[in-house]
Amino acid sequence: MARGRQPDPKVQRRRLGDTLRVERERVGLTQAEAARAVDWSLSKLLRIENASVGISTSDTKALLAVYGTADDVAEQLLVMARESRRPSWYAKYRKVLSPEYQTLLSYEDSAIAIRHVHPYLVPGLLQTPGYARALLGAAHEGEKLDALIAARVDRQAILHEDPGPELSFLIDEGALHRMVGGPQVMREQLRHLRHLSDKRNIDIRVIPYDAGVHRGLWGPFVTMLLDGGSVIVYVENAGADYIVRDGSPRIDEFGERLSATAEVALSASQTKDFLEDRIAHLVAKPIGPRWTRAR
Repeated sequence: MARGRQPDPKVQRRRLGDTLRVERERVGLTQAEAARAVDWSLSKLLRIENASVGISTSDTKALLAVYGTADDVAEQLLVMARESRRPSWYAKYRKVLSPEYQTLLSYEDSAIAIRHVHPYLVPGLLQTPGYARALLGAAHEGEKLDALIAARVDRQAILHEDPGPELSFLIDEGALHRMVGGPQVMREQLRHLRHLSDKRNIDIRVIPYDAGVHRGLWGPFVTMLLDGGSVIVYVENAGADYIVRDGSPRIDEFGERLSATAEVALSASQTKDFLEDRIAHLVAKPIGPRWTRAR
């Protein structure tokens, strides 16, 4: 079931902090002066502007009174303050999700366009529960595994939002040959991809083996365009995932990698044909690959 397009609390907190800083600078106050005016510690104001903590509506009103903020702007900021304090949908999974992954989820819910590049696996947003269980089960078990799969399924509500963000996925062909969970799981996964490829706001493209070496092989990443025009990149890394924020020179680097990878991908219609052929192959020959490792 779709969650509905509403800004994530963390994103609203960042926007509110940025706007409060702009309002303070507009009237020429330093952070220390503004903090004294409302009888706060300097550290409290710093944390609010840096979005490391939330702010109540009463505290927001106190700051806006000092800044002489216009009524229409003040009303918008008070809405932000209220929204920034509600729990996010993934709050119940915090114990099993990394901080970086939670940041990805916060931006994802506020993005107007999301683009994935993955050279090894089906991206998490597109994974069936069976595929996710086979994949995550290689490293986790028990309650943690169940929670991770539940979080992944809940995250996929974004696929069914109306209106939802533009979603595009560039997946290397190798990811669709890798037998994650066995032939039956892969058949279900490929059928799921084929079904999603017909949705108006979802664009799935396969990068064929014939493309040879391409820049998508450098590693998986996600770019997210937010409604204010800023771009955020989430990078999956062997050591630890990380976030590249708007303003970093690396944003352009990932934009170039995305464009270069898209240039060598199949068209949408070719990808649909590829998926249908791959499904037919698994139905006709469900025993797996010709070569298997020695035991």
